[in-house]
Amino acid sequence: MTRATIEDDFLKKIEYWRSCVRMKWHETISAYDKVIHPKIPTQLPEYFVDRYSFRVYLHSVFDRGQDRVAVPDYDLLTAYNKWYTSLTQTFSGLPNRDFPPPSLEARIPPSDFRTFLFKTWKEYIQKFPLEVSENYCRYPEGMYWFEYFQNSCHFPKRPALSGPDYFNKLSLKQQEFLIENYGVTGVMDFFIFMQQVHEESHIQQKGEPVLSEFIHAWLWCDFLKQNNLEIFQINDETQLSCNLERSWVTQLEFTKSEMKNFFQDTYLGSLLYFSAPIAYENLCLVAFIFDRKKIKYAEYLETVLKIFLQKDASTWQNSLNQKLTSVVAERFFQNNGRVKKRLNSKALLSFS
Repeated sequence: MTRATIEDDFLKKIEYWRSCVRMKWHETISAYDKVIHPKIPTQLPEYFVDRYSFRVYLHSVFDRGQDRVAVPDYDLLTAYNKWYTSLTQTFSGLPNRDFPPPSLEARIPPSDFRTFLFKTWKEYIQKFPLEVSENYCRYPEGMYWFEYFQNSCHFPKRPALSGPDYFNKLSLKQQEFLIENYGVTGVMDFFIFMQQVHEESHIQQKGEPVLSEFIHAWLWCDFLKQNNLEIFQINDETQLSCNLERSWVTQLEFTKSEMKNFFQDTYLGSLLYFSAPIAYENLCLVAFIFDRKKIKYAEYLETVLKIFLQKDASTWQNSLNQKLTSVVAERFFQNNGRVKKRLNSKALLSFS
């Protein structure tokens, strides 16, 4: 399968594909007999728009089966019914420090340190400036814990972070330093801050979600470095980061306007950043392959880094597009019983 055989170009009709999946989301929500929960949006969170729009596009190309793409791709009611119990089981404190997780029915107490962290973050994003809503990253004190965790575009799926697990990834020396200087409540405060910034940033973002995660990771790592907060996230003995993307995102430099554009809309950001517009389709293709669990996250990140490093190499981007398209074509043909051989998940590693 090559680009010449594709009748409808994704990028030329991206707003059409986006409108299709927004309608699909609304139809799914409307099909339920009653409102499942007021915090489940009736409109598609824009953070997910190009995950679903690209899926619909691919199905329209490879098997004319775009109507079979579910938006969302899981049952909302089932996920909601499991949400509270699941979060109760995963919400953690600091067991090695005799600090159990708070009850989800308890309120989050005030904290001067946490207020300082939020203030510092807001000052940081104003330098770009990132356009965010008035409700973005409000101080959470007084909120019930269960309300706090519901404030996510992933809800009613579990939050990405459900406790201060970062603390156990630091060296023992760092752990002692943080406890001595901030206490166990300070360690928990940093988790509250990190979790809320992560989830609410995604609420503000638009486009391809795995790429949006990459963009947020760049902002987060840059923020930590500029504000001398890396002690909370980087093991000082192994240099391993609690942020999985750090090794890749820190190899890239962006101007403030470039980062702002990517944060607001990964598609428009890509159009302004790459010499070849096809680069955005490449980013959607590799995200699709990752979502389908054909490559590991590190392989996804490595390929995305290469795409960014080759931002002005149009010939390279076009060649990569043909390779990725062939991989996806094989994936779809395999699903339809037309191709029996297994997809070689290491194929992406040879792209250069």
